[in-house]
Amino acid sequence: TKEYTSARLNSKFAFTYGKVEVRAKLPFGVGTWPAIWTLGQNITEPGGYWESTHGSVSWPACGEIDIMEHWGSNQNYIQSAMHTPSSHGNTVNKGGQVVSNVSDEFHVYTLEWTEEKMVFTVDGIEHYTYEPSVQDAATWPFDANQYILLNVAILPEIATTFTESAMEIDYVRVYQETLLSNASIEDSIPNFEFASPSADILEIKIPEEEFGSTITLFTSDGKFISTHTISETVNQINLSGQASGLYFIKVRNKKGSFYRQAIKE
Repeated sequence: TKEYTSARLNSKFAFTYGKVEVRAKLPFGVGTWPAIWTLGQNITEPGGYWESTHGSVSWPACGEIDIMEHWGSNQNYIQSAMHTPSSHGNTVNKGGQVVSNVSDEFHVYTLEWTEEKMVFTVDGIEHYTYEPSVQDAATWPFDANQYILLNVAILPEIATTFTESAMEIDYVRVYQETLLSNASIEDSIPNFEFASPSADILEIKIPEEEFGSTITLFTSDGKFISTHTISETVNQINLSGQASGLYFIKVRNKKGSFYRQAIKE
């Protein structure tokens, strides 16, 4: 009788939007289940690296992006999937393709993540796009930071002949545009009234028709700070932990995404 255990690596880097590339060679054998995936930085997971500082919601509310999954019982079939409150576990949001020699050769597994959709490819060949027609907390918890995980799970049906097989990683790369590279800064945004932020509070007033919109804060060099879903006519965002200076605000509502500036005194 052989005993095996699963193992995973959690990154200490979290990000919102961008392109992820992982060049990898996958393990071989029935019962192996390697994966390249992400979880929301806000997940409440006991022992998780981010739990004490960012944990606020459980799975699947945090969102999960499966960039690559491979089962040794279905050799060479690569699957990508999305797990959200609207569909998770045996999710309907998935797609895949057959890729030759995934356990003998390196291949590049890619996710392109934008405000509107997720596109998954292997060696540049697309096999799945996730682009829900309605984007809300149930279908799109992906306007906030996610972090990368690499793991090899061992399933109960591991082959009796299995001895060892590795998942080899050549590189993990994350590419991102800065906020200012593709954003047009507005002087005003219809239905959104922004009060000049005090030392600690940014106040935003909106009509009820804008409930469900999201407000995302970025530093002046485009680094993500936080995302807030608006559900009150008067909303206050705490800036007490942020330095004085220029910030960018992204508003996402039914009409699209809009950007404006704010200066914290």
